[in-house]
Amino acid sequence: MKKFMMTALALMVSSTAMAANDHAVLNVEGEIQINGKTVIDQDGNWAGNNSSSATINVGEYATPKVTQIQLVDATDPENVKDYHLTYVPTSGMMVKEEEFINGESVWSMEWLERTNTSNKIKITNSYDSQNVCIREVLNTYQVSNGYPSVPLGTLAARADVGTQETILDNCFPENVGQKIDFKDTMSMIVAAEITYPFGDQTLECIYASQFLNWVGEYQNRVYCKGVGLVEMGNYKLKDIIQ
Repeated sequence: MKKFMMTALALMVSSTAMAANDHAVLNVEGEIQINGKTVIDQDGNWAGNNSSSATINVGEYATPKVTQIQLVDATDPENVKDYHLTYVPTSGMMVKEEEFINGESVWSMEWLERTNTSNKIKITNSYDSQNVCIREVLNTYQVSNGYPSVPLGTLAARADVGTQETILDNCFPENVGQKIDFKDTMSMIVAAEITYPFGDQTLECIYASQFLNWVGEYQNRVYCKGVGLVEMGNYKLKDIIQ
């Protein structure tokens, strides 16, 4: 009954249905409404619901404005892991990443020099305290871009394309002088906007599933405005150093 009434109404409101050459034309003079709301106006423009997922500026959440973020993984009480991320707060640039096990530094990555198109990085691996490996590399970039703004629930990706030269390697000195071209893609699915209570603060954050290309798997992460990364896998926020 309702279907018949809607069809009849569409034909009654100054409309004409014509059939010619095996095709039909429905000419409607005026607007089309559903439940009293206009969905197509009298000029033929769509006037219905244009709502869509919120657009997330990933860079706002991924760029810190603090000096250091300290994370902790206490899932194994006998091997408590800390992870420190140190930044230049005025720019959000990374200065150093460092991992600790039971208070002892076991790995670090330190940015020694940085320009708009290159950086020099020092990687120290001391998981074996009897054999500490130090490696320095010079990365020269053809492309290094940031994460774009994307609708909630979609994938955001960025890329680094360039050449890496090994300039120091005390454990594998034969690698010194070696140059490797690289194309690295970093991506995350921005799943939700959330609030993150920490102390007397309530941080505005995004929850994301981030692909770690160096291990080939996804990891759940939380990024917060003005703070950056506050959770990654089992690592949770321990402290914010302004």
